[in-house]
This record gives sequence, structure tokens and C-alpha cells, in this order.
Amino acid sequence: MMMLMMIVVMIMILAIRHKESNWAKFLSSDLKDKSTFAPEHLFHKRTNEEEGILSPGSKVELLNQNDFTSYWVASVVESYGMRLQLRYEGEMDESHDVWIYYLSDRLHELGWGIKHSLVLQAPAGL
Repeated sequence: MMMLMMIVVMIMILAIRHKESNWAKFLSSDLKDKSTFAPEHLFHKRTNEEEGILSPGSKVELLNQNDFTSYWVASVVESYGMRLQLRYEGEMDESHDVWIYYLSDRLHELGWGIKHSLVLQAPAGL
């Protein structure tokens, strides 16, 4: 069975090899000539106000990944574009840091968990 699959793959490779010798050139020209770009308005851009709110040292509440009825407090360590590096309170090193999109449903301002009757619970391993 495995041998048959290898033969089929080899035949497919040989069948398309003669059509194009330089695949990098083919793909780049194919993308330039036939593709259309997604409209810019579909992509969210961080404003200066948003960047200031989630600056390093800011405290946030982060829903626990496996239990959305509980949360824990985390600090923003760094911000890279649309991603935030968060460190759970009580964690001393970066081994359990979380990288998260800044518009994630898991990320909330302080006080959000209490307002929504969630349980303050440390994540597993902390």
C-alpha cells in the first residue's frame, strides 16, 4: 500500500515537472497577475489610544483557557504589533507567558470578572 502511494506521488511529480521549471517564478508571477488584494478596511489597526492602554506593566484579567468561568490577573510584559505578551501574577519567569491577540475574547479590563460573577482562580501549573 505504501509503495503504491509513493508511485502515485512520483507519477504526479513527473507529470507536472515539464509544465514549469522554476516554481518560485511561476508562483510569484501567478500571484501578481491573477490575485486580488483584500480591502484594507477588513483589517483592524491599533490606534495610538489602544497602544497606550495596553502598554508594558498594565494589568488585565485573562480568562483561563480551559475554563471560561474563571480568570486570573496578568501583566502586559511586551506589545508586538497586535500581539501582547502576558505574564500571570505570581509567575516569576517567562516560561508560562501567554501570547494573545489584543482583541481576544479572553482579555478584559480589571473588574470585569467580578462584574460577570466569574471565579478568580490561578491557572493550572501556577
